[in-house]
Amino acid sequence: MAGDVDSELPPRRAGEIWTDGEHEQLVEWLRDGVALDEIADRLGRGISAVESRCHRLLPPDVQCRRSEADLLLRQFLAEDPDFDWRAGLRAAAEREGGFYWDPSLDALVRHGWDTQQPLAELVAATGASELEVARRCLHLGLAPTVITVAQRLGCAPDGTLAVRVLMAEDRAAAAVWVLVVDGARTTSRAKGLDAPDGPKAYRHVSIHATAEDADDTLHDLLDRHNEHGGDPEEVSVTLAQRAVGDLVGGTTTHGRPLIPS
Repeated sequence: MAGDVDSELPPRRAGEIWTDGEHEQLVEWLRDGVALDEIADRLGRGISAVESRCHRLLPPDVQCRRSEADLLLRQFLAEDPDFDWRAGLRAAAEREGGFYWDPSLDALVRHGWDTQQPLAELVAATGASELEVARRCLHLGLAPTVITVAQRLGCAPDGTLAVRVLMAEDRAAAAVWVLVVDGARTTSRAKGLDAPDGPKAYRHVSIHATAEDADDTLHDLLDRHNEHGGDPEEVSVTLAQRAVGDLVGGTTTHGRPLIPS
């Protein structure tokens, strides 16, 4: 019975984005003649997902049934040791409005970032757009925002990235900081948060133009809390940055406050 339940579970990596390393491993196993079900098991993917991936690795002008894609791909790999299986991935990404990044292109981006190579040169070297290079910098952990990318590498003044930077700067300028303090004495009662047979709940909520203003208010609340015999461990704090119209997102920090000096 337990085996039946296990057989109904989805593959452990079902739905996850395929990495270039997985594609490379798939190609290697196809060259070695590993059966498709064994490849699927090794990758933690469903057989249909592996068939679909084999179909994407074929040359863009080749048409076949997905169920036959692995057989045709094995044939291409056997006939041509230098078969460019990434060409199919690049073409598929382009059709879908994206860009396929492989390790060699990532290396160019990393080097360009380290040496502050102009973004225009990175665009020419990789074949990606300014925005795609900027997004890759974020994905690789090189920069926290597109603003940082534009500041370090530059960008075309009338390009898409420049527009995104202006939008991000406007959004940041319109952002506010929301301070929520729970458990601090002398703040407002929050009866709806009272736990059964627990202590009375108190909550403070305020909006500030800067994080510094919010921090000043927090320290005032903690000072009053301590003056009324409160313990700092009773207080929890959430400080969130929100732009106008945000329901979720922005920068949020949670935790217990430091004891004010």
